[in-house]
Amino acid sequence: MSTTAGSPYAEPETAWRAEPTGPEPEAIYREADIKVFRTNSRLADLPDGFAFVNGRPASLVLAYISPHIDFAATCDKLRRLCGGAPFVATTTSGELCDTGQGGKDHVYCPASGTWDNVVVQVFGADIFEQLSIQAVPLANEDIRSGRPSKTHETRIAEIVGHLRRIRLPFPLKAENTVAITLVDGLSASENYFMEAVYESRSFPCLFIGGSAGGKLDFKFTGIFDGSRVLQNHALVVFAKVRNDVRFGVLKSQNFVATGNTLVVVEACPETRKVTAAVDAETLEVVPVTTALCRLLRCHPAELSARLTGYTFAVRMDNELFVRSVSGIDLESGTISFYCDVNPGDELHLVKATDFAQQTRQDFASFMRGKPEPIGAIINDCILRRLGNDRELNGLDGMWQMPAAGFSTFGELFGINVNQTLTALVFFRVPDGVEFHDHYIDDFPIHYARFAGFFSQSRLRQQQIINGLRNKLINRLIGFLGQSSQLASQLDQVVGRTNEARGSVQGIRKDMEARITAVSSSAQAGLLDDEFQKVAGTTRQLNEIVEVIDKITMQTNLLSLNATIEAARAGEAGRSFAVVANEVRTLAGTTKSTLDRSREALAQIEAGLGFLGQNIRQSESRLVAAKDGYDEIAHQLGDVFAGFEKINGAMADVEMMVNSQRGMMQKIDQDVAQLKRIEA
Repeated sequence: MSTTAGSPYAEPETAWRAEPTGPEPEAIYREADIKVFRTNSRLADLPDGFAFVNGRPASLVLAYISPHIDFAATCDKLRRLCGGAPFVATTTSGELCDTGQGGKDHVYCPASGTWDNVVVQVFGADIFEQLSIQAVPLANEDIRSGRPSKTHETRIAEIVGHLRRIRLPFPLKAENTVAITLVDGLSASENYFMEAVYESRSFPCLFIGGSAGGKLDFKFTGIFDGSRVLQNHALVVFAKVRNDVRFGVLKSQNFVATGNTLVVVEACPETRKVTAAVDAETLEVVPVTTALCRLLRCHPAELSARLTGYTFAVRMDNELFVRSVSGIDLESGTISFYCDVNPGDELHLVKATDFAQQTRQDFASFMRGKPEPIGAIINDCILRRLGNDRELNGLDGMWQMPAAGFSTFGELFGINVNQTLTALVFFRVPDGVEFHDHYIDDFPIHYARFAGFFSQSRLRQQQIINGLRNKLINRLIGFLGQSSQLASQLDQVVGRTNEARGSVQGIRKDMEARITAVSSSAQAGLLDDEFQKVAGTTRQLNEIVEVIDKITMQTNLLSLNATIEAARAGEAGRSFAVVANEVRTLAGTTKSTLDRSREALAQIEAGLGFLGQNIRQSESRLVAAKDGYDEIAHQLGDVFAGFEKINGAMADVEMMVNSQRGMMQKIDQDVAQLKRIEA
C-alpha cells in the first residue's frame, strides 16, 4: 500500500492501467469479455493462456479457493500463470460458478466434507480501464487476541489514518468506479472498516464484496493481494470501468419483517455479543434473552427452537439488512451474532420466505429494463447455503452469464450484512444508450444512508441513555417526594412517642406514691391467711376444752358414785374409796386447769379480734390500692393505645423506607447501566 502524501489521486505502486485500445484484430471468434473456469488445486483443467482475453492480458483475475487446500501455494501458482495480470484471491466456505455456457453444472459448487475446488474469474481488458489494489490494516490485533482493549474512537481513527494514506491514480465517480472489497473473515471488523471509510470522506463509490470464508472451525481465512497472503486486513480493488461498460448491483434476501423489534442497549461489537435490550415504552432494561422470550412468548429452553426460520435485521429507511444469530447463552443471558451489533441498534425480527423463489423474483426485478449482462461477481452468505441446502439447485440456470463468487463469512453492501446475496453485474452499453440501476442512479442517497447508519446508531444509543437518565431523574424526584413524606411521618411518630413518654412518666410517679403508701401491705394477703389459720386453731382448742370439761364433770359424778358404793361396802370397799378420792382430786385439778385454759383462750380471742379488726382495715386500704391500680391499668391502656398508633405509624414508615430502598436499588441499577452503555 502506498503511503505517499499529496493528492489522493497520485499514482500508487499497485495501480494498473489498460493499454490504449486500438482497432480490434480481425478474428473469426471473439471471446467473452468475462470468463469463468472451474478447476482444482492442481490447476489441471485451467487452459493455457486463461489470463488472456481476445489476445490481450486480463484487466483482473479473481480466484475463489477451497479452504481445504494450500491457499498460499495455490495463489503462488495462479499468480505465475496470470502473466502479470492483476490477481486477487480469497478463501471460501464454498464456491459459486456459472460458466455462462449453458452446462448442467450447479451454480453452488458442492461443499460438503472436504472438497478440492478452485474457481477462476477473468476480466478482459475491455472491462476495466484502471485498477488500484489497496490493502488496509484493520487495527484489530486486540480483538484477534480475544482481549479487546481499544476504544471505538481509537480503532476508527487508526483505520481512517490508513485509508487517508491511499493515493488513487484516477478520480472516483460512483457511476464508473466500484470498490470490490474482501475482508478478513475472522477480523470482526467489517463495520469498523466501513465506518472508517465514510469517516475518511475520501471514497465516494460503492463498496461491495464479502468477508473471506473458511472452514466452520473458524480458524483461518486468507486473502491474497497479488504478492502476499493477508490477515487482519481489508483488500480493496478500486476498479474503474471503460466508457462502454456499466454495472448494476443486486441485493437479495428471503426475509420479511414480522413487526416485532428489540432495541439493543448493551452490546460488544468486538465480540458481537448482545447483553441487554430495552423496552421502548417503559425503558426497562432486561437481558436480551428475556426480551426475546417475551417477544416470542416462550420459555428460555424453547428459544432456539422458536427462532427456527427467523432471524434479525436492521432497517435503513424501508430496506432490511440482516443480522444473523450465531448462538444463545441462556446462562449469561446473551445472544451472539455473525455481524456487528451496536448499542442503539433496533433489531427487527424477520421471517424466512421461499429461498429460490425470492432470489429469482429479485433477479428478475433487477434485470427489468437492462440489456443482456456480460458477467457478474456473486457474494453469497454461507448461512444461505447451509440453511437452504435442499433448495440450492433451484437457482441453477438463473444467471445465464459468466458468473462466479463464493460463500462468505458475511457480505459487504455499503455496510456489513448476513444471509444476503449481493452481485456486481456488468453490462456492455454503447454510447448514447441509456442505462439505469436504482442503486447507482441514486448512489448519493444510498451513500448518505450508509454513512449515516453509524451516526444514527450512536444517536439512538444517546436517545436511550437520555431516556434512562430521564427515568433516573424521575425516580430521584419520586424518591425526594417520598423522603419528604417520610420526614413528616417521622415527625408524627416522634410527637406520639413524646406523648407516650409523658404518660408513662406520670404513671410511674403515681405508682411510686401508691406503692409507698401501701408498702407494708405487700404481705397483707399472707397475714390474713395466717390470721384465719390461728383463729381456726383457737376455735378447735375451745371445742377440745369443752369436751374435756364435760369429761371432768362425768368423772366427778363417777367419783361421787364410787364413794357412795364404797361406804356401803364398808371395810371391803376401802381401797376402792381411795381410788375414787384420787380420781376426784384429778378431776378437780383438771377442772382448775381447764378454767385457766379457758381464760387464756378468751384473752387470745380478744387479741385475735383486735388483730382481725386491724387486718380488715389493711384490707380496706388494699381495696383502695386496687382501685388505684385499676386507674393505673386504665392509664396504661391509654399508653398502649398510643403505642399501637406509634406501631401503625412505624409500619407506614417501614413501608416507605422499603419503598425507598427498592427505589434506590433501581436507581443504582440505572446508574450502573448508564455507565456500561456510555463506556
